[in-house]
Amino acid sequence: MAGIADLNRANAFLRETYLDGHNKRFTVTAKSRVDFHRPVPKELNLRTVFCIEEERHVNNDWTVRCHNRYFQILKENDRLPRPGDKITVSEWLDGSIHLLYKGRELQYRVLPERPERPMPPKVHPSLSRKKPTPGPDHPWRLSACIAQAGLWQGQHKINPACVKELAEGVQESPL
Repeated sequence: MAGIADLNRANAFLRETYLDGHNKRFTVTAKSRVDFHRPVPKELNLRTVFCIEEERHVNNDWTVRCHNRYFQILKENDRLPRPGDKITVSEWLDGSIHLLYKGRELQYRVLPERPERPMPPKVHPSLSRKKPTPGPDHPWRLSACIAQAGLWQGQHKINPACVKELAEGVQESPL
């Protein structure tokens, strides 16, 4: 295209050749000569307006992932978002990243790689407890009628041999 091979020649071509023809072709005269532009308010930072914003969720370890980069939210912040809360990741035109939570900027650090998930602690087989099984004279082993009578609750002492006979008799009953 017009023998242009570098940036300086391209800029010169735009100024000297292309822009005049482009403006003649696409210029439209305004209906009114009044300028309706408003001045920018002094409290408005245009870097926060002309930026790319994306909403992200905070992970359980207070990290945020955006464009395969990981950001660790620091504890020094006045108000920390909870895991699962939404925050805004704002990338300004200068390339800087800003994390915002409820309109306030968060302090963070960039993590060099994906954070590791902590492994659950291993339980040694010898430390695992076996569930206790009730003895032969335990109320769970008695029939419903004996349990309702409250014989094991200290009102009467029960002979384990009698309990065994009662339990066998209840098992044989047609009910």
